Amino acid sequence: MVITNILREAKSDRIYIDSIKNKLKITEELFRKILEELENEKLIELYDDELNISLIQKMGLSKAALEAGADFEAVSRSLSWLEFEEFSALLFEENGFRVFRRFRFTAESRRWELDLIAIRNPYIICAECKHWKNGIGNTVARGIIEDHIEKVKKFTSHLNNLAKRIHLEGLKKALIIPITITLSSTPMTMYRIVPSVSILALKSFLSEFDGQIDSITSYKVDLPQPEIKFKQKKLRKEY
Repeated sequence: MVITNILREAKSDRIYIDSIKNKLKITEELFRKILEELENEKLIELYDDELNISLIQKMGLSKAALEAGADFEAVSRSLSWLEFEEFSALLFEENGFRVFRRFRFTAESRRWELDLIAIRNPYIICAECKHWKNGIGNTVARGIIEDHIEKVKKFTSHLNNLAKRIHLEGLKKALIIPITITLSSTPMTMYRIVPSVSILALKSFLSEFDGQIDSITSYKVDLPQPEIKFKQKKLRKEY
């Protein structure tokens, strides 16, 4: 597929058109037609012997490749760490979540950062995106999850102060759920009842999400409600 080959070549600083064409068994005419269609859809920028794609265009190409039936793993492995994080955010948004990327907050005299916060009433998913490829069966991976749990607990305990920043107005209760997202092709695994979800399985995890709440770690928070101010009615004097 032309798009997956473009994504693969996009790991280099320069994307040469001939390098893409040489890996495909299609005619020059068809190849050029596909490139022109991608350019018309503003997914690539064509030059004489090269093409260029921005990060936003690469996300669009990734989405287009998947919609055309491309191998999910091949697409996800073509992404850098930042692109992998952005691709994860895209999957959340496609499943009805509002997403905040690289959310920073201060708590207990320290700065904290969450890779992704995805909100769909009443759920707030705090996701750590890690570009590892071999599941959670090692000390380093488990240490990362332990650190993520600590960050999510700090976020939870200070959510009342952060509610306005992530636009939780009108929400009475929230359920905060920590997860990690990885490049591993292994099925979803658990460590300390925190899901470690492969990017390959994230879409199905989110589609079945509501039915999994009771079996994974979550933290409930009652959110502050605005005070209702009553206007004092002035009595009219009667003469």
